[in-house]
Amino acid sequence: MTDTGAWLAEALARRDAGDRAGAERLCRAVLEAAPDRPDALALLGVLLAEDGRPEEAETHLRRACALDAGHGEAYVNLGILLLDAGRAAEAVPVLEAACRLSPTAAATATNLGVALHRCGRLEEAAGALRRAAALDPADPRPPFNLGSVLDDGGLLEAAGQAYAAALELAPGFAEAWLNLGTVRDRQHRHADAARCYRAALEHGIADRGAALSQLIHQLCALCRWDEAEALRPALLEAVAADRAGTVPPFAVLCQPVGPAWHLRAAGNHAAAVLARAGSPLAPAAPFAGGPLRVGYLSSDFHRHATAYLVAELLERHDRGRVEVAGLSYGPDDGSAMRRRLAAACDCFVDLSGMSDAAAAAVIRELEIDVLVDLKGHTAGARPGIMALRPAPVRVQYLGYPGTLGAGLADYVVADAVLVPPGDERFYSEAVVRLPGCYQPNDAARPVAPTPPRAALGLPDDAFVFACFNAAYKITREVFAIWMRLLACHPGSVLWLLEPAAETKAALLAAAGTQGIAPGRIVWAPWLPKDAMAEHLGRQAAADLFLDTLPVNAHTTASDALWAGLPVLTCRGDAFAGRVAASLLLALGLPELVAGDLAAYEETARGLAADPGRLAALRARLAEARTRPGGPFDAGATARRLEAAYAEMARRARVGLPPGSFDVTE
Repeated sequence: MTDTGAWLAEALARRDAGDRAGAERLCRAVLEAAPDRPDALALLGVLLAEDGRPEEAETHLRRACALDAGHGEAYVNLGILLLDAGRAAEAVPVLEAACRLSPTAAATATNLGVALHRCGRLEEAAGALRRAAALDPADPRPPFNLGSVLDDGGLLEAAGQAYAAALELAPGFAEAWLNLGTVRDRQHRHADAARCYRAALEHGIADRGAALSQLIHQLCALCRWDEAEALRPALLEAVAADRAGTVPPFAVLCQPVGPAWHLRAAGNHAAAVLARAGSPLAPAAPFAGGPLRVGYLSSDFHRHATAYLVAELLERHDRGRVEVAGLSYGPDDGSAMRRRLAAACDCFVDLSGMSDAAAAAVIRELEIDVLVDLKGHTAGARPGIMALRPAPVRVQYLGYPGTLGAGLADYVVADAVLVPPGDERFYSEAVVRLPGCYQPNDAARPVAPTPPRAALGLPDDAFVFACFNAAYKITREVFAIWMRLLACHPGSVLWLLEPAAETKAALLAAAGTQGIAPGRIVWAPWLPKDAMAEHLGRQAAADLFLDTLPVNAHTTASDALWAGLPVLTCRGDAFAGRVAASLLLALGLPELVAGDLAAYEETARGLAADPGRLAALRARLAEARTRPGGPFDAGATARRLEAAYAEMARRARVGLPPGSFDVTE
């Protein structure tokens, strides 16, 4: 009689010794003698998985589970196999069964939590991971994964606590340092974020490019320019070698490196997104006729800069030409803006809590013809939804000032200033140019009365230069120009949004090296999101808004212009450095667009010395803001976009590939 038990024991020993081939032969011998032996099937499944043969492994593990519903190890290994294959929805019931069979197995509860997280079932995932942490308080993986779940749920403080708990257990856990840095960045705790990213690098983070790029971005936010510049060559080396797509494209976009590097970083990242997303959905059905179904996809349908731009656009779309769907995967902040955005759409769907695949399936069920991504590669984006091709036409618009990389969108909406002829080579998408400015705006935004200067801490009788851009956009070169302007105009002040204490100290130190006293810089406190009217109203107290480079003011520029404050910009060499120029040229104010930093400085100096010239520009701005067809005419922008969407849909309908074109009035 064959001793299959002894053969199986020998197979286990050989596997432990690293002889998988020998272990496999013995398992197959056991199964020839006893085809329905579940322990042999389970072991063979594990060996095949380890040998990179997942389909065969799955067959044997499923058979083991079918033959022995109490074989916990088979369920565990099948669940892990499915999870590793990106099939989280299939893994969940398998891992749930494994947890029932082994209720004290912390690792199995952790895997279940990961699977639930990938399915978008955040509350259940958090529960499974908390159980895992209680079962094995010494294992850093449950709190680490719990941090990711809480982060995705927008619970940043709780997520930070979870990552910190993982690091208490494993101080060398590089991935936890990286994720904690991301949380601190989103909390605007830039110095803490920088320390976390440094720790991730020191502990050998596998995604070195991701940590390095984020560290540089934090250093820019802290205005620690020497440190950021010293690391920039290493960042470019990381982008050049980044086959895994780990370097965030936005971090590269903010560096003075040019559009070719932007394209390379985005392409790397897009390839990684596509690989994770898996196979796209089957091609969508042909257009049904009637108004196009246009879906706007974003996490920013609440009090957010993008929401302030698109609110009136959504309201002003011609329902005879388009039906508008709001596709939200972000938080509901309960605000009036959230209610306004939802009411502006013909249907409004909450995709938060869904996996990318589930969200894509909902979009397909809605029969969206043109899917417009308003996030790109910015914080909180989910490009995996776009990667699954849930609509016949995919468009990237407004949220990200650059290319997304091949495979994530068919078109990018721009204008002739942002992407002039010849610059198409820096975009993976076909370029669609709107007439005038690409940026929509809300002419219904209220502007509160401007307080007296004294109430804002500003001098009544001196020139006030201002910039309300985020600190990461302020570069050494631009700040030096600002200081020279202050030196040239005695008594003048520079009015900036108040940054974190560390950034403020760095800026004051830089000012001191150029002989500028601390009192010449006035800090405007950050106002809550529901005080936008007050923020707009106070801006008119300044004389001239000084823009930044290589990243311009975007929404910040249109805020200032809507408030009646002239903006002086310098046209950059890429989309991110041309948005203010696009706005100003569309308003008929070319004098405020400098071709280089020398001209920018000269223009600012001249305007500060010529009150009559500046007053004339201010009067022209006041008239231009309400001019039909300009940047603050949301109806005109809606008509232009509708024409663009119609042409995109026509090309898709007749089988043409995406192609660049200009929209005419």
